[in-house]
Amino acid sequence: MKIEEGCCYHIYNRGNNKGKIFFDDRNYIFFLTQFKRYVSPYADIFAYCLMPNHFHFFIRVNDQLNFEKGIKNMFISYVKAINLSYNRVGGLFQGRYKIKKVDTESYYTRIITYIHQNPLTSKLVE
Repeated sequence: MKIEEGCCYHIYNRGNNKGKIFFDDRNYIFFLTQFKRYVSPYADIFAYCLMPNHFHFFIRVNDQLNFEKGIKNMFISYVKAINLSYNRVGGLFQGRYKIKKVDTESYYTRIITYIHQNPLTSKLVE
């Protein structure tokens, strides 16, 4: 999918073989720190959710070229750090991140609700 500046997107991915991508609390913090460093200068974040084996972001891309470079670098840095910390090798994610354009008002509303309800529907919180 060609990413366009000024457009909104749902970005998501999950762990390889549906496995964990966050192993303890500091992994969540590091992931968000890397996201802030590499991605947020080029996108507005409206909603996000980090789950033990997957994540969701709802964003608007403001700088397409730097966003694409940034998100690639963010994932590389995160996977390298996790592999080093947990003495693992290979891919952490189930392929490249997925991205869907949010181009209608109803999708905009549904995606925000979906992201915020995800921990509840997965029974991780009450």
